[in-house]
Amino acid sequence: MAPYSGDERRLAHRYPLGTVVEYRVLDSQEEDRVALGWGLDISETGISFQPVERLNEGLEIQLSIPWPWSPKTTNLQLIVVGRIVRSEEDRCAMQIRCYQFHVGALSG
Repeated sequence: MAPYSGDERRLAHRYPLGTVVEYRVLDSQEEDRVALGWGLDISETGISFQPVERLNEGLEIQLSIPWPWSPKTTNLQLIVVGRIVRSEEDRCAMQIRCYQFHVGALSG
């Protein structure tokens, strides 16, 4: 891991996503919500994305990201669970708690 330098606060390098993501609010105090958003970037510790509505900080969510390097015979998804740690008008940041890959056959 590179040492901290300059104004950058992140310790992990971020990689651009540029893909549609599906998110589900997991908090029991919130009504069950599933919606689509736009994935902005990802690192080993977090994800930044644009939700269709502002999400409150502290919400636990599950995010499904299509994995672009999967063979054409499978539908590979990266499933990530974590908490919203920053929420702005047009984007939010999620800290990753756990993740797994889910493989399923493509329909059609």
